[in-house]
Amino acid sequence: MRPPEGSELPTEPGSTLFLVQRARADETDEAWNRLVQKIESRVRGHHRAQSIPASFTADDLVQETLKRTFLGLSGMELRDRDAFWGWVLRISDHALIDLVRRERALKRGAGRSTESLEPAHEAIADESSEAAHSVVQVHELRDALLGCLKAQGERYETVLRARLFEQLPYEEIAKRSGFTNESTVRSLFKRGQGRLQACLKARGIVPTASPAS
Repeated sequence: MRPPEGSELPTEPGSTLFLVQRARADETDEAWNRLVQKIESRVRGHHRAQSIPASFTADDLVQETLKRTFLGLSGMELRDRDAFWGWVLRISDHALIDLVRRERALKRGAGRSTESLEPAHEAIADESSEAAHSVVQVHELRDALLGCLKAQGERYETVLRARLFEQLPYEEIAKRSGFTNESTVRSLFKRGQGRLQACLKARGIVPTASPAS
């Protein structure tokens, strides 16, 4: 995305936006690895005073945030540093909500939440901490996800991107994208998430044993 008219994004080596630009351009894994350190520090500080569900740890929250950030990095509007960090922390807030929901599902004996705001993400998430740190794996997951999103057509892709990556409410998506009403967006998202999961499964991303969301 281009910066606002009359402004320039900083290009100082090592700055947050410099690393974001390099990571988005896939120029070097080093840029993403350095950005990971900044994101981890910011997320841990943001949630330091908050309670993490007993079945999970701060590391789980960080990894959920990193995965979602990487998957949405190419599509977010890079205006300035504050906008970027606001976006990352919104992702981490939603990731924490999802962990709370999973905790409740575990207590109910379900073993897995079906209420996640990101069912496609839930389907492709690898719980191995070693795999979660693998830049190569995340690249592969991102490429598969973006490819499947594109294959759904413009209407579904618009709704899925806005909901999964930007965490926008249905009403806001309807207003921004010109849909008739909120119920139309909800319907598109529900059908779209099923189509997306089917596409990911066809590419070997969704485990056979994964329950339908």
